[in-house]
Amino acid sequence: MTQTVVLTNGSWHGAWAWSLVAPHLAARGLSPVALELEGFGGLRGRDPVSRHARPFDQQSFATEVSPVAGITLDHAVRALLADISALGRGPVVAVAHSLGGTVVAEAAQRAPRMFSGLVFVSAMTPVLDRPASAYNTLPEMAGSMLPGLLVADPAAVGAIRADFDSPEGRDLAYQALYADVPPALADRALSMLTSDTTVGVDGRVDATADAFGAIPRTWVLCTEDRILTPAVQRRLVRELDQVCSRPTAVAELASSHSPFLSRPAELAGVIAGAS
Repeated sequence: MTQTVVLTNGSWHGAWAWSLVAPHLAARGLSPVALELEGFGGLRGRDPVSRHARPFDQQSFATEVSPVAGITLDHAVRALLADISALGRGPVVAVAHSLGGTVVAEAAQRAPRMFSGLVFVSAMTPVLDRPASAYNTLPEMAGSMLPGLLVADPAAVGAIRADFDSPEGRDLAYQALYADVPPALADRALSMLTSDTTVGVDGRVDATADAFGAIPRTWVLCTEDRILTPAVQRRLVRELDQVCSRPTAVAELASSHSPFLSRPAELAGVIAGAS
């Protein structure tokens, strides 16, 4: 049976983010399926009303409670496992990007038999004693552009909210997310981003060596990442290896936070090698 590769999105993105990678995976004999995480982006994402209201009110945008505020890590994990189960294709290789790593890691911990491999692309995998948000305050995150993207207090609005519409917000997002992506492609991607990702997935994964830790793992380390710095990525890999029964394979790509747009063929090659 052809190996199914489940591609999941990170904050603000949708299934469309994998459009350039999927053909390369199919050409290698794999069966790629892009699934959207609950409360992130794409068709399963939702924007606050204030984002599209005209005239635009910055204060309302900064304070309106998010329509995805109530979606928790448990909701997102249950939805992902249900989607994978509906595929009916046996164990899958799951690919996680950015904050989506928390959802995929928790799903693998709960149902390890559903996964034959895991690929984390500059992903968040909080498997020790701190939630995902706590990594933002670590010394290894110095220089990250993530704090500058946020335009609302996540605790107040229930979401990680960014401005992808104003000239200033788009320019910052381009530098933070897509610095090595061709400008026309980056511009199109920016136009499809959802402003909110639920803050409810900000938790930690109680990973154990005999469940999550027993699944083969590959980490795609983006060396030019301006969101999740290379230093914090390396720390996350070390932490994974502390709780897992097998070491994490690491593949470095000289890319920004979004290699699925800037280096799709190379990223597909790494994913195929882990499948």
